[in-house]
Amino acid sequence: MNGLIGKMIAVIHLIIAVAYSIYAFIVPSKFIYDYFYFVFLITLQISWVIFNHECPLSYLYKAYHYPNYNCGDTTTLDDFNELFGSSDKSKNSINYGKLGEHILTLFLIFSIMIAGYRSKIANIFIIFLLFIVLRFAYQLLNNAVGWNVKEILGKENYILYRKMYNMYKIKRIHNEINISIVIIMILFFIYITYANRKRIMKV
Repeated sequence: MNGLIGKMIAVIHLIIAVAYSIYAFIVPSKFIYDYFYFVFLITLQISWVIFNHECPLSYLYKAYHYPNYNCGDTTTLDDFNELFGSSDKSKNSINYGKLGEHILTLFLIFSIMIAGYRSKIANIFIIFLLFIVLRFAYQLLNNAVGWNVKEILGKENYILYRKMYNMYKIKRIHNEINISIVIIMILFFIYITYANRKRIMKV
């Protein structure tokens, strides 16, 4: 029974991740759909901060499986690992889970830009800064939602990253940065809701 519930959580998580990553390619152009898409992205970003940099569904999976698990103890995507298996460390192996993640990330970037451009919900440059630059900067800062920064940057770049992190004493303002991200997202939600209030009321 435990295995079945774990797989259900993992499958639901995967379906949601795929759906919002390829959203603009499968959902027709309509303002209200794009508006709720951006509301979802805002909610998702805020949820990562609230759940100590891990996905709420991953936390649910780990809390169910591991006794005394505390939210944010790890940001690994254990539920995805159950679906795709543990990665094989041999040089010639292909980590299909990681490959799929990179492909979905590319689709997500295009989906965000396409949805923002076609709906004209806000300035496209603001959308790019908030939902792509800020999103990945947040993940880099926090090793969040399954990100292994050392693996992504490479050993040499990671050492440089850690030096800069320590040099500019980012750790001292770590929480303040994350709180600022939440505030920015809330303000953006208020902005797009107010700026597009007439379009929303017509639905």
